[in-house]
Amino acid sequence: NYGVDEIYGGAAGFQVGSTFKPFVLTEWLTRNKGLYTNVTGDQSTWRGSDFTACGAPLTQGTFKVSNSEGSGPSSITAMQATFDSVNLAYMDIASRLDFCNIAKTAEAMGVHLASTRGADPDCFTGEVSLTKMPTQCPSMVLGSMVISPMTMANAYATLAAEGTYCPPTAVLSITDRAQKKATLGATKCVKDAISPDVARGVVFAGKRVFTEGTAIGQGLKWPAGGKTGTTDNSVRTWFVGYT
Repeated sequence: NYGVDEIYGGAAGFQVGSTFKPFVLTEWLTRNKGLYTNVTGDQSTWRGSDFTACGAPLTQGTFKVSNSEGSGPSSITAMQATFDSVNLAYMDIASRLDFCNIAKTAEAMGVHLASTRGADPDCFTGEVSLTKMPTQCPSMVLGSMVISPMTMANAYATLAAEGTYCPPTAVLSITDRAQKKATLGATKCVKDAISPDVARGVVFAGKRVFTEGTAIGQGLKWPAGGKTGTTDNSVRTWFVGYT
């Protein structure tokens, strides 16, 4: 089952590409930064020390980033960087945040690795974990981590539910041969896993993906939003969204 985590008989997960960006945007808005704040969209060379994790600079060397889609003007709003999926601008956004906080925000929305196989241990403090997102690799911002489609859909559902996170539940009811229903444990949702106002802001940007951005012309007949994502050479091609 390619849709779920490896422990449920699924695959080892897939790099999610730019569909990770809404989690970064969620942290951006959580820190009272705006959708219309201008960021730099044309800086292609970055140093590890340009980023912080848990208050300390990263120690990685210099690396280059390019755009898979969308142009990179020198000044671009966080909104346009989202709906046009501008990698360079998102690196600047990440440089103004803390990677530990980005990871915690994603975790609050239910994001976790589908498997520890293939995960770079240098991206983690301590052992590679299924429950803790990495904090030491800037590539996380651009979706280098392996996550299952179920996890991604469920995390985006937190946005559509105005910040309430509910773990995915496969079984709705169980009935025995006498038509007696078994008692199931209640789904334990977390209200305000992220701020409702922040969730609305990310959804607002996600709607623009259909009207101005990388999914223009692909809209549904219902109000909808989401995010496109590709990995190198389009080995993985994603759309995650909500109506």
